[in-house]
Amino acid sequence: WGTGWALVISSAAFAVVHFYAGAVPPIFAMGVVLGLLYEFTGSVWPCILLHGAWNSFGLIAVYMAERLPDLLA
Repeated sequence: WGTGWALVISSAAFAVVHFYAGAVPPIFAMGVVLGLLYEFTGSVWPCILLHGAWNSFGLIAVYMAERLPDLLA
């Protein structure tokens, strides 16, 4: 079916596996970004690194919001 459909289907599967209420559209978008990154590089390693960096950013943001609420106010 081509790259376009593959991106849509794999991104939808990525969003379903990572399902959080209200966060499906950005997770779907991240799936598209990761899929395009794989298409452009031909390697899964940049995708793994980006996914890890994104998760790390999220963990740091949650930690800061909980530990340093005045910093984000």
